[in-house]
Amino acid sequence: MNYTTPSGFRDILADEAARREAAAFDVQQLLSKNGYVPVETPTLEIMDVMNAGGRVPGTPFKLFDSRGDLLALRPDVTLQIARMCATRLAGQPGPFRFRYMQRVFREAEGQTRAEPRETTQMGVELIGQAGAAADAEVVGLLAESLKLAGVADFKIALASVSVLRALLASCGAAPQWRQAVLDAYHTSNFVTLDELTAGDGAQGVPPVFAQAIGKLARIRGGRAAIAEVRALVAPLGCETGLDGLEQAFDLLEAAGLADSIQVDFSVMSSFDYYTGIVFEAYAPGLGSPLGSGGRYDNMVGKFLGVQVPAVGFSIGFERVCGILLEQGYQIPGAKQKIALLYGKDTDFPAVLSKAAALREQYNVTVLPQGKKLGKQLGQLEAAGFAGAAFMDKDEVKIFAQQ
Repeated sequence: MNYTTPSGFRDILADEAARREAAAFDVQQLLSKNGYVPVETPTLEIMDVMNAGGRVPGTPFKLFDSRGDLLALRPDVTLQIARMCATRLAGQPGPFRFRYMQRVFREAEGQTRAEPRETTQMGVELIGQAGAAADAEVVGLLAESLKLAGVADFKIALASVSVLRALLASCGAAPQWRQAVLDAYHTSNFVTLDELTAGDGAQGVPPVFAQAIGKLARIRGGRAAIAEVRALVAPLGCETGLDGLEQAFDLLEAAGLADSIQVDFSVMSSFDYYTGIVFEAYAPGLGSPLGSGGRYDNMVGKFLGVQVPAVGFSIGFERVCGILLEQGYQIPGAKQKIALLYGKDTDFPAVLSKAAALREQYNVTVLPQGKKLGKQLGQLEAAGFAGAAFMDKDEVKIFAQQ
């Protein structure tokens, strides 16, 4: 018999679960104060909804129901919220500000296949509001969320998918070549990108376009990087999206986030549904992003038939919590956990009364006192209790102070 968890799935034990809960609570409070209301979407979704987003992370968990519909465990929440807006909220005045915290299921990527296949996503979606102010609001909330969750050091890289898409649409390349370029961008494979944009690899694409596509991925920096991109692509008529990116960058700087943001045009999300600004948050030493997002103005319209502006982000909660554990994160304001031990003849209402009084200062678990008190205290300490209280004594015995 095999009693282990499936590959890519795991149990979350008490200490980690408590830290996750505390970090999530603070972030959810922040989002709520900014007008974002909670929503929940089904764990199972009809595959047609997932396919509407074009390229999305794959899920290996698919099944047919009794009606013959092909279902999948959700690999993404944004698509579900777009579907919800188009079907459940059609005709209602927006904009809508939603927040969520839900599990998603994806196939592990890479050769090691060691990445989790079940993760927790926390995110927001701002539906029905266009413009740089909405973009800056969402990026700013991502930065504030990471800080509140306890991540001390991170950068948010900003770009716009509009520029690359304009270059690909205008260069006259074959669909296969355009797709190969997108794949290279999505995987940050600069070697392949160089091969595709130089010599015979360009497959007849005008050199000025091929060189621009190859150089774009290497442009990064502060606000000046946007001007560098503009100088590169404006002669080709492909500066779409740069004005909005510049405006959002200025708004974020004005909000005091200059040290937390940078421009990086290698950031091109692997999701096909993004249409404008895209962004990813990184921490030093961590290759995968902590969170990401962008503008997806066409997504709701695929279900509704009318274009609806939208922008959002999601945080990969496992990666954030991994950093917190490395930093030795402690729950702010957490009370010490103690046991209140009582004898077999003790008046139990009196036990409950004393436990209630102790809970003003401690988290209290009520337990019967064992015959071998020393052994029991050792077991409590090993189990993570900070101390013990007794019915016949006023003081609390804190183990670290023995």
